[in-house]
Amino acid sequence: MIVDSALAQRVEDALADDVAVFVRGRATVDPNSRACRAPVAGGWAAFTGLFGSRVQGAGLAGQVDAAEVDAAERFFDGVAFAPEFEICPLAAASLWEVLAQRRYRLVGFRNVYGVVPRVGSRAQMEILRVGADEFSTWSEIVLDGFGYTDQEARSRVGRWNRMVFDQPEAALFLAVLDGEPVGAANVLVHGEVASLGGTTTLAEFRRRGVQQALLAARLAYANTSGSTLAIVTADPGGGSARNIERAGFQLAYTNARLRRPER
Repeated sequence: MIVDSALAQRVEDALADDVAVFVRGRATVDPNSRACRAPVAGGWAAFTGLFGSRVQGAGLAGQVDAAEVDAAERFFDGVAFAPEFEICPLAAASLWEVLAQRRYRLVGFRNVYGVVPRVGSRAQMEILRVGADEFSTWSEIVLDGFGYTDQEARSRVGRWNRMVFDQPEAALFLAVLDGEPVGAANVLVHGEVASLGGTTTLAEFRRRGVQQALLAARLAYANTSGSTLAIVTADPGGGSARNIERAGFQLAYTNARLRRPER
């Protein structure tokens, strides 16, 4: 996949739109959460109080100066959260320079993949579009698949799951193998870009094609929804990355995550 600045901007806008959905949903269900977002250096700073709190897409619209990073830091200081930037490799060198001067540290990478949505071969298991009747099962699969065992954490993430289900951009999918729910995933459709996320499989059913089936179902959904690009992210070198590549996605680029040291 050849990635130019226009495609990178399109992808980063969609990743920022993902978090915008979370901010809006969190602020609606919990007005005391302080969920909010603000424009920063051509991208967006967002705080959800749970997942996705970061600056996304900065530096793609042009040079970045210290004042713009100051604005991002004031935003996160206002919600008592350590400032974090997720930076596309096509971002302006000036952004990297300002963050280096402030001794931001590298905390991780995230691969970003893309593909043209298509309707593929029929999955070897049942994939259900989640409605009200299936939501509780879907949420339990998400909690168990991602390993949430602490009851407080399960309650907190369970509320988040419900918030996602209620968003108009979201479609949730449940994988059923031999009559048993075994995997869960979601997709957020932002116009012509569909962002696939939140995929998990129960531990005892892994390596049986569940993630592939969920990827295929969401690509078919994106296709019928009018999306011309589907994106998905994964940690480099992991099992999810391998499954994504086997499903036909191509690596667009790898984002770096930089965080300000504690003061």
